[in-house]
Amino acid sequence: MPFADLLEQVGSMGRFQLIHVTLLSIPILVMASHNLLQNFVAAVPPHHCTVHTNLSASTMGPAEMLLVSVPMDEQGKLERCRRYVHPQWNLLSKNSSEDLEKKEIEMEGCVDGWSYNRTDMSATIITEWDLVCDSKSLKQMGQTIYMGGVLLGALVFGGLSDKFGRRMLLMISNLLLAVAGTCTAFASSFSLFCLFRFFCGMALSGIVLNSFSLSEDTHTHTFGYAPQVGCELEEKERFWNELDEVMESIPTSKRVVIGADFNGHVGEGNTSDEEVMGKFGVKERNLEGQMVVDFAKRMDMAVVNTYFQKREEHRVTYKSGGRRTQVDYILCRRGNLKEISDCKVVVGESVARQHRMVVCRMTLMVCKKKKRSEIEKKTKWWKLKKEECCAEFRQKLRQALGGQVVLPDDWETTAEVIRETGRKVLGVSSGRRKEDKETWQRDRDGKDVQQVRVIKDRDGRVLTSEESVQRRWKEYFEELMNEENEREKRVEGVNSVEQKVDKIRSQEGFEEDEKWKGSWS
Repeated sequence: MPFADLLEQVGSMGRFQLIHVTLLSIPILVMASHNLLQNFVAAVPPHHCTVHTNLSASTMGPAEMLLVSVPMDEQGKLERCRRYVHPQWNLLSKNSSEDLEKKEIEMEGCVDGWSYNRTDMSATIITEWDLVCDSKSLKQMGQTIYMGGVLLGALVFGGLSDKFGRRMLLMISNLLLAVAGTCTAFASSFSLFCLFRFFCGMALSGIVLNSFSLSEDTHTHTFGYAPQVGCELEEKERFWNELDEVMESIPTSKRVVIGADFNGHVGEGNTSDEEVMGKFGVKERNLEGQMVVDFAKRMDMAVVNTYFQKREEHRVTYKSGGRRTQVDYILCRRGNLKEISDCKVVVGESVARQHRMVVCRMTLMVCKKKKRSEIEKKTKWWKLKKEECCAEFRQKLRQALGGQVVLPDDWETTAEVIRETGRKVLGVSSGRRKEDKETWQRDRDGKDVQQVRVIKDRDGRVLTSEESVQRRWKEYFEELMNEENEREKRVEGVNSVEQKVDKIRSQEGFEEDEKWKGSWS
């Protein structure tokens, strides 16, 4: 069945899924604003050098003060990073441009700061900390620091989420984003602005990784529908055989969850079946329910529904007319039972006609990856057994020691020279372990063997415990090895000849024995 159809069968997107996705998406939507924030807070408005301070007390207008203080560029606009060292009063008179071209005028930087056109934007980090002219490279540095925080956050929060869980790291990341984002808005210096932007980048990486990335620990979901009670026994056995093959194809190290309508009643109570089910079933067990229990024993699984004490209303999975029973079950490996915190029926939610939704809450334990040990490379000292290698090594070592015959007193220095010469002359190994030629074949043979955990006794009952299985194998081999073959029947009409045989004397037997020894020698 396609996943879209299956999702529609189980109720599609419900209220819980919508709330869950919405809450996770809110911080992620903020990520777009943080990535594009630099385009707005670092916008560069039109600017020019501030006019000379001694002109502020004059009666000239703003245009005249700019004319005598700030030069024009080739396009007729005010220059952004230079001004006249002294006010050019002659520019106020006519024909002043011609006189200006004939003489060289001294220029200086914007020593008194800049004036910004705040018509389109009232304040940015450019106007706040004058990140123009010689300081314009700091604008790009702020974005670089932010992206560095994104990179470091991916490295830090990615590993911590595997160790401490995603919920805790997601809460820490959201809190860090809220605090760092607020502090960024009220930063009093450009250094603090960059620092808080760095923390914002780290927090966003933690949010994205813990919201979207999936666990490296894979698990398998299996769904099925068992034949109904009225079907033939052959059809039921075929279903369980196919399910056995599916389970045997999954490695035992992988997590498996089975959710199916088994059309059987495992019953209330767990006498003699404590290892695979709990006490809280519904009604009495029938033949189909016994098949479910036998399957759980064969595959070392547990019937999750029966382990949690609930009202009968929260255990009944099938309800039609006056019939109220439990036929839908969730099974998992016995080793993963500790990860399950609850399992119940959702009252009022119907997956299909007469069937009610069964919800299982699991906390997946993610195993941390083991770090690979560093490979140690070794010098190939065994090559010294060859005469040509030994002679070359002696020659190179003598050259490295400066032609001295007697070794220096400093042994550490001498040992390092010997090791370095050995690495150059003899070479070093790759450090990798030599792979056994039969390793791949043994691995393949091991995968071909189907694992059998249970057998049946003389009466056809399934044996699951290790002691009972060993006892049954012992009985089988005792019968196999000690069984006597049927003697051939004598043909009727043939008379046997009975005749007394003389006893062999000791001396005669000794002589016969010597003859045999001589013939073999």
